[in-house]
Amino acid sequence: MPSNREDGDRSRRGPSRRGPIRRGPSRRGRPRRGVLRVAALLGAVLLVAVGAACGSSGHSSSTATSRVAANEVVIKNFAFVPQTITVKAGTTVTWVNEDPVAHSIVADHDTFPSSSILNHGDKYSHVFNTAGTFPYICGVHPFTTGTVVVTS
Repeated sequence: MPSNREDGDRSRRGPSRRGPIRRGPSRRGRPRRGVLRVAALLGAVLLVAVGAACGSSGHSSSTATSRVAANEVVIKNFAFVPQTITVKAGTTVTWVNEDPVAHSIVADHDTFPSSSILNHGDKYSHVFNTAGTFPYICGVHPFTTGTVVVTS
């Protein structure tokens, strides 16, 4: 008896590598839902990566810079603006979250107290009394980095 594939009778087709026979409307020409989910996820990741790369390049737009007050660091587009701020000892530095997502301020090696979660519009301030260089990151998004340089 010939195999199911060789006899040409598709109604008696046995198991194949393609999986079960699909009944119902043809899916030809339409992507499967899994493909759409993967594409949407990749698009979202790409959007975040591009936003982070643009925000952390060290270049800031004049509108963002003009809104930054003295001794203030704005969190915008997953970046600290300015990325490095230089202040004199005894100065209070304030971080303001202008992103729609939460961020936090976490000092490297606990050199100054970390903030709690900062939602959109929230602020965190710290007085820097000692001269030195104080790098920090966003605790939620560790690729977002900044530095406070304190002079005497």
